[in-house]
Amino acid sequence: MRYLFLVWIILCILHTEVDASENSSVNNPASKNAVYGSVGFGGLYLIVNANYERLISISDKKSLRQVSARLALGKWALWADSGSSYLLGVNSVWGRNNNHFEAMIGAVALFEKSSYKISVSNANYPYPGYDRVPTRLEYTMFLPAAGIGYRFQRPDGKFIFRTGIGWPEALYVSFGIGW
Repeated sequence: MRYLFLVWIILCILHTEVDASENSSVNNPASKNAVYGSVGFGGLYLIVNANYERLISISDKKSLRQVSARLALGKWALWADSGSSYLLGVNSVWGRNNNHFEAMIGAVALFEKSSYKISVSNANYPYPGYDRVPTRLEYTMFLPAAGIGYRFQRPDGKFIFRTGIGWPEALYVSFGIGW
């Protein structure tokens, strides 16, 4: 999975010609920063994220428009378990006008809060030889993250609307701003 992630980054960088700081030569300047909220659901699973994107590069080519780094922090819940989520990824956006196709690949850390609390309460017996208190890292899953979807954002506009499917967001909807 690590090699697939590196190949994705290399391909995205090879398709770009212009650095984000030199966007004067591009006909449609992109927002360098974006903040948006996401709500994703899939059956009994729900996730809510606050996202930040920072533009890495933009392109003159017809296919790829921009590549950005993405950081997402949020909460998730699944039936009787819940916890925090931390996502770091690379987001690619294709399309020139208002309507875009986007794809993301990265990694996510999901902390299982409910399981951790149960384990901590079971480990706190006050007698010799009791189990040690577990660490939060023992209840954190590190998984690959990926997604594809639709993005509405005018080239010079601030409003962002996103929808699509992926992991860990499942079926998601997002609203935000770019500047």
